[in-house]
Amino acid sequence: MRILFATMEVAPFSKVGGLGDVAKALPQALSLQDVAVTIITPWYRTLPERSPMLRTMQTVRETSLALNGTGVPVRWLTPQDAGNGVELIFVDEPRYLSRNGPYVSGGESADFPQQPEASILFAKAIADWVAHSGRNYTVVHLNEHHTALAAPMLKQLPHAPSVVLTVHNFGHQGVYDASVLPKLGLPREWYYPGGPLEFYDKVNFLKAGVWFSDAITTVSETYRQEVMTQYEYGLGLEGVMRTRADHFFGVINGIDDAEWSPRTSPYIAPHFSESRLDRKHTVKARLLAELGLPAAAVTTPLVAVILRLVEQKGIDLILAVAERLLGHPALLVVMGEGNAGYQASLRELEARHPDRCRVLTRYEEGLAHRITAGADIFLMPSRFEPCGLNQLYSLAFGTVPVVRHTGGLADTIIDARYHPESGTGFSFRDPTPQAFWRAVSGALEAYRDRPRWRRMMRRGMREVHAWEHSARAYIAIYHALVDGQTPRVA
Repeated sequence: MRILFATMEVAPFSKVGGLGDVAKALPQALSLQDVAVTIITPWYRTLPERSPMLRTMQTVRETSLALNGTGVPVRWLTPQDAGNGVELIFVDEPRYLSRNGPYVSGGESADFPQQPEASILFAKAIADWVAHSGRNYTVVHLNEHHTALAAPMLKQLPHAPSVVLTVHNFGHQGVYDASVLPKLGLPREWYYPGGPLEFYDKVNFLKAGVWFSDAITTVSETYRQEVMTQYEYGLGLEGVMRTRADHFFGVINGIDDAEWSPRTSPYIAPHFSESRLDRKHTVKARLLAELGLPAAAVTTPLVAVILRLVEQKGIDLILAVAERLLGHPALLVVMGEGNAGYQASLRELEARHPDRCRVLTRYEEGLAHRITAGADIFLMPSRFEPCGLNQLYSLAFGTVPVVRHTGGLADTIIDARYHPESGTGFSFRDPTPQAFWRAVSGALEAYRDRPRWRRMMRRGMREVHAWEHSARAYIAIYHALVDGQTPRVA
């Protein structure tokens, strides 16, 4: 079986968010299960600076792709040594696609969508590579709206491979004015009210991908259900997703169980395990010293937050309960970048509680590991969360999560208040300060019962969320499509 995995970003070369992590880890996990995988991704100007292995590239194909009535020169590049068993193909087109990064060009902000030409050219490059590379791909696995247009393009090829589209977040759909239609190179008759390209008199790239893909996945079963039933999650695609329900699956993401493990993480010392929880106490003490918090507070519950400072992540809920939290015997550390107003509010909070609160308006990978490993409680009150990874990292490190019951958070965290023998954290449903505080106070109360708390820590640490399991689910989907069957996901 040979898979082409298409993504706009991939760690460690061009990671911006969670998609970059998935694009690295899932192909590697597939490769370890004897699946031949090629990653196809854009070439960005900054890549040679970020990775020595990308400083010597070779061109494996050159051609021109049609756009705006003219031919646009495109090259497909590969490093001389990929190194980990997964082939890497980079698409180089400097005007529209190969810019400074996946979603930015010059002064553009990552908060704004790409121009449609980038996604159109990348989709055409994917289809052209499938048609002319000679690789005979079994399945093309697309990711997000940036690659979704490749689905209808591939279906126009003779002997087209099966197509899987993973939607990591339905909040990003690639919706553009209908004037973009001539650039697509797709049949004009596909644009009609309710048709594969039309979306409220505009063009929706994600909808086109959903329409023409053989299977669609998203990153948790609860998020799948939310997307099909509620506008706030599906954002206009609820009906379309219901029509594809039999070919729409929820597959929870995995985590790197070497990097995000208390036994092996390169960022913490000492390493610990469920049988050596005393060492987590030392990790916490060292973290307090690193943050400049009082050493005597090591017996006080340390509450951690690592998030983007945007409303979706529930930062307003954290600010709403922070004073009440710090009125208890508790410490709070927040790491995150984003909205300037939220940053200012957090700084003011830190100034009022200099011995109880630390705010880090930046992201550092190593420190994020140490915070997750050294904390006792992790807060994740997201308004929506397709999958979520921080709650999985927390479980692995014996740090008890407090989450909103939505998406992947609902699928991975069991509320210990209602399931005392199997609970791994605490959750709440209504996105209100009152509901959130009840869950937080439940965690603070449980922390005082040390035997109960240690049992909960160990339950979380014993859970396995390795990419190996996610890869098996995708392999089952691939095999079913190749065999002409309707996929099933356990």
